[in-house]
Amino acid sequence: MSAADAAGLKAGKDYPGVGVGAFVFDDRGRVLLVKRSSTSRVAPGTWARPGGAVEHGESCEAALIRELREETGLDIVEPQLLDVSSQISSSSHWVSIGYIAQLAPGCAAESAVNREPAKHDELGFFDLEDLPTPLADFTAPALESLREKRRRPADAAAATTLGPQVLDEPSPAILRIAGALVLLWHSRPDLDFVVKLEDSVTLPLLPFFDKVLEHADESLLMGWIVEDFPVSVRSSNADEACETCPVPVAAERFCQEMIRVSMSGMDFRGCLRVASECCNSSGCDEAQLLDCTSAARAAGSESVLYYGTAFAPPFPLSAAWALGRRPLEFIVDNIDDLKMRGEVAEALLGFWLAGLEDLKIVDLSREISADEKESADT
Repeated sequence: MSAADAAGLKAGKDYPGVGVGAFVFDDRGRVLLVKRSSTSRVAPGTWARPGGAVEHGESCEAALIRELREETGLDIVEPQLLDVSSQISSSSHWVSIGYIAQLAPGCAAESAVNREPAKHDELGFFDLEDLPTPLADFTAPALESLREKRRRPADAAAATTLGPQVLDEPSPAILRIAGALVLLWHSRPDLDFVVKLEDSVTLPLLPFFDKVLEHADESLLMGWIVEDFPVSVRSSNADEACETCPVPVAAERFCQEMIRVSMSGMDFRGCLRVASECCNSSGCDEAQLLDCTSAARAAGSESVLYYGTAFAPPFPLSAAWALGRRPLEFIVDNIDDLKMRGEVAEALLGFWLAGLEDLKIVDLSREISADEKESADT
């Protein structure tokens, strides 16, 4: 508890509060908005980006991830700063920090749920050119900042999923995982399993640990497994084949030609995703698509060269996973030769273990029932 809380002071009323919000995009380029309750004290009945207050001792990014999960049940990755603004009235003072973010791998837009009906009447994903009205006064300027960012070709990668999957330096997240695994191996040489749980995990823990014991095997890799995840183009939902997604005709023709005539670093599915986003941000004629997708094509080629493939081996979602003794020993023995520069830490875990024979992969999405998941979330 902060000193202000102990004194009974309220953020935004007795002292300036800090709030965070995000324009969250799905893999069709649609943005998430929430409709504020008709009884809300501020901007009732208007559409706004989701978010909330930063708590004492919490980073802005951590607050954003927590708020999105609490309000919508969605997980996000890679929040990128968009704007900072002040909202000052006679009764309140807030500093608002806005981000752009993508849905986490394996998290589908269709799984969004209004978890705070007292605050929001509804929520939904919308095309940027067909947004609901009325918009909240504090959201409209942020949308203009977003549109301006997308109008600048140099910034197209920041506003969509065009960014590279290979970093210049080792990923801090994967370095933490690798360091922890090495430390555990040397400090607990008699261990049978290693379990990773994120601090904010809302997964069904008792069924999770029951499954660890049920599948007791020294070669175990257990978790909510992602397959066919593209490492050449960012994807918020690796399970969805974008050949079935609604895409502009011009984008489809462009991708058919690109895949036919060039080594673009992207497969057809990845090209459709990127080209569709480019149509939303900068235009859909051939010259505009060539310019807008150039960053993704270059990044895709770099990724394929680094990984040796366009798709990651099976890997677990970051929220919770378990490793048996044998894969842990394999990682420690080969730690100096493992890939560390990937953007998605757990995807690197999949590459680490790809060379291990007889790995026993248990996908909990097929093991733990929907009822068990629901009971764990409530």
